[in-house]
Amino acid sequence: MNTPVRIVIAAMVGIVALAAFSLLLPDLRGQGNKTASKTSAPSDQIATHSEDANNPPSVPAPKPKVALIYNGQFADRQSAQRISTLALQSGFEPVYFSDLKQLEEHIDDAGLLAFGGTVDDIGPLINSFTPESISAIRHFIQEGGRYLGICGGAYLASAGWQEEGGFTRALGLAPLTTANFASDALPRIMTVNWKGTPRSVYYQLGPNFTLPESEDAHVLARYSDHSIAALMLKSGRGTIYLVGPHPEAEETWLEEDMEGLSNWSNTDDLARDMMQDVTGF
Repeated sequence: MNTPVRIVIAAMVGIVALAAFSLLLPDLRGQGNKTASKTSAPSDQIATHSEDANNPPSVPAPKPKVALIYNGQFADRQSAQRISTLALQSGFEPVYFSDLKQLEEHIDDAGLLAFGGTVDDIGPLINSFTPESISAIRHFIQEGGRYLGICGGAYLASAGWQEEGGFTRALGLAPLTTANFASDALPRIMTVNWKGTPRSVYYQLGPNFTLPESEDAHVLARYSDHSIAALMLKSGRGTIYLVGPHPEAEETWLEEDMEGLSNWSNTDDLARDMMQDVTGF
């Protein structure tokens, strides 16, 4: 084959190859665009995840701990109602119970167990407790529960007290004995030394407390004879708070011609202080 023919053939082959490459070029460009599209997808997904992270799903608020408050037939209803109000202000959900079966059913949900003022004779109330209900209360306190006993509720938690007929046993939640500070059941306003400050508080047949020498407790208030009017002690992981007078009393409790009435002053601050001590809040 001569040289001119070879040149013509080579030129024709080059033209055909260039035409084929031109036909393929759009597809290659399309593939390049698809590749770019795939690599941009993760950035869109990250943005979406980032938005989710900035707007997490709402978490329901924790359910408040229950405050079990005795308001059965032996309870002073005014005292129980005031404890309920104070418990609510302290972040608890107040729940009344009137019999010990209800106590056993709900005590596992409780953070506070409260027995306020009671009738003068609490013998029938003590006798209504079964070994199972006492055991449930002991377990509750040992595991971190808090017991609040005011006046009758303080007598109830003690080992007992001496009477003419002998020693009356109570629940024995706290290793101490009680006795009537006043010899009669008349309500009155009396001065106690509360954390170093003289305060006039409502009182009606509340106890004073005697601790064994070996027992450690935090004394909060003393009567005029320096006997213990209020104290707090640890039991296991829990707390027992006992008080003889009524710091939770309101002005509506006052009666005409009551002894010491002219000395009365509002004790809401003592009631709040009591709740803060017993609950730790």
